[in-house]
Amino acid sequence: MISGCFLFVNTYLVPIIKSSSYLQEKQSSYHIQDSSAVVKDDKKLEPISRNNSELEIVVKNALEQFSGGDDWSVYIYDLKDDSYVEINAQAKLDAASLYKLFLVEYLEEKLAYEEWANTWLSDRSIADCVYAMLQAGDDPCSEDLADYLGLDGVDNFNQLSGYKDTSFAGHTGKQTTAGDVGKWFVGLKKGQILSDNARRFVFDALYQQIIKTGIAKGCGKDCRTANKQGELSEIAYDAGVVTHGKRDYVLVTMSKGGDFKQITRLTKEVEKYLRP
Repeated sequence: MISGCFLFVNTYLVPIIKSSSYLQEKQSSYHIQDSSAVVKDDKKLEPISRNNSELEIVVKNALEQFSGGDDWSVYIYDLKDDSYVEINAQAKLDAASLYKLFLVEYLEEKLAYEEWANTWLSDRSIADCVYAMLQAGDDPCSEDLADYLGLDGVDNFNQLSGYKDTSFAGHTGKQTTAGDVGKWFVGLKKGQILSDNARRFVFDALYQQIIKTGIAKGCGKDCRTANKQGELSEIAYDAGVVTHGKRDYVLVTMSKGGDFKQITRLTKEVEKYLRP
């Protein structure tokens, strides 16, 4: 039996990451007392977040105006006051292009950011490959990177990182949730994942999206969006960090049967509430 004082927490707290030795640091910061208890030693705890019930009503009202039968998952995190909205945010959906986001963290664990430009996959460097798949949805490049990393390793790392509902190597295919995608973007914006240089590189790619629909169109001309879209048959996803003046928030929209025009309309409603 292990003795000592332990603080038990039911919610996942993302540790602040400053180097690519993230996995080793994470593993050494956990003490297993039994199969059901995991205790984390971390003096830099996350602020207590709260559900924004008013914004939740705004979002639900907007979704009700969309054509019937559409399935929506929405996650919003206001970085100004650490309030959030979750609507079907734990529903597991086809990850589409959003799975590419979850490759980057494990990549830096396996290969330091400083080596990305000097390590090659086929005919391009890993740095070029990451930029391409984040900016323009380069599928061949993301597949090469997934093969290089190994999806089993990515899944194991994601579980340690708190993305409990995200998996890529199983028989169900690549799956994630709006909640896990939102958690990834919150961690990116708060500097809790990736080294500083890698984080800036990822933001640069996400800011340079070629297609400006959905969230980017809905938040207006004077906002900045570091976002990633996903699109398959009957699927329209858009997720990212919105910066509008002094207001930063994470918005994740995943719809089955919806479209980017509806995502634009939903974003406008969120904007009206957050920036009246």
